[in-house]
Amino acid sequence: MAWCDVQPERLRKRREKFPEIAGYADYRELLRHPGLDLVVIATPNEFHCEMACAFLEAGIHVCLEKPMGITRCEMDRLLEVARRSTAQLAVDVEMRVSPFAAHAMSLI
Repeated sequence: MAWCDVQPERLRKRREKFPEIAGYADYRELLRHPGLDLVVIATPNEFHCEMACAFLEAGIHVCLEKPMGITRCEMDRLLEVARRSTAQLAVDVEMRVSPFAAHAMSLI
């Protein structure tokens, strides 16, 4: 298990709280983490395609928060890489801050 965060202070706090979990400041370092078989990418949208492609090309399964990319070209590239990869790509719709999700939860 490992996580990656480019914010030094957040990474430091996580390392202090969970010293047994590896922490990286760069996703390219995380790519080399031994035994890594799945990543969840929840970064700013402009990094989704680049990061997801890198993990898929390394044979690591990807759960990607939407959107897949910020241009049609990025989304086409990601789909092509996913088709060639031995790993799976899943795209989720994150709803934790959506007013629609809050309304749906209030109805439940």
